[in-house]
Amino acid sequence: MGIAINTRFGFRVVLLAIGLCTGVVTSLLPAGSAVAAVRTPIEVDVSLLSSQTEDSDTLVSDTFSTHAGNELLVAMFSADGPYDPNDRVNVTVQTISSVTGCGLTWSQASDQANYAPGVAAVFTAYATSPVSDCQVSGELASSFDGLVAVLSFTGAAPELADVRPVSNHYDSAGYGAVDVPVDGGIVYQVGHNWSVAEQPVRVSGNGTRAYQDPVPASVVDTYLSSKGDTSWVSKIDEPLPGMAAGTDTAASIGTWFAEVGYTNAVTISIRPA
Repeated sequence: MGIAINTRFGFRVVLLAIGLCTGVVTSLLPAGSAVAAVRTPIEVDVSLLSSQTEDSDTLVSDTFSTHAGNELLVAMFSADGPYDPNDRVNVTVQTISSVTGCGLTWSQASDQANYAPGVAAVFTAYATSPVSDCQVSGELASSFDGLVAVLSFTGAAPELADVRPVSNHYDSAGYGAVDVPVDGGIVYQVGHNWSVAEQPVRVSGNGTRAYQDPVPASVVDTYLSSKGDTSWVSKIDEPLPGMAAGTDTAASIGTWFAEVGYTNAVTISIRPA
């Protein structure tokens, strides 16, 4: 008798048997038959956004725990920063450094987006076993408010597929595009709008380069600072379809505001293990 399985993303698979071998599901076939591997989909375990309303030298997340081994942890930071329009030469740049937490080694995913006032930055770590009751913190170059978002994923590769920092001046959105080189890749963005404290008016996404199709995207959460700026995390809502082996794919996401002057954004893509 077959076993019907409904997966999270709407696929229906009928199996004769289930073999458990590092996230690969196969059916029992005669000796010598070809076996097709099915990638385990990426699942979100932790999604935590912590706002810090008081100026501080350190942004610290709320306490969290993960619930499985072999999870990719992503820490996204967005903070206000100094800006003096009368001193364009001796500009103090905001940065995030010395990220710690959960007894893990955190690595900066790319250059930080901080050409405009404030900063957006992404750090990652990989936990081979669950972590309990821990926090993630990052040191700021200049004491300000902001947010730290902590995400953890099961079924994800230990490293990001791609990451792109972008800073805009008098543009219309926090925008980013990343490569998504495998089936089931997911896309997130963290950003900082120095110019206004307002909810984004919309989030737009485009799928793979080959399809050029719009895809659903949304805001995960925001922090509206009393200083008049916005921190946000947004995402493309569903994993993106794959293409033939060796075909480059790309996705883009834009987080749009009614009023914008300076934005920093870092967009990342995550691939299945």
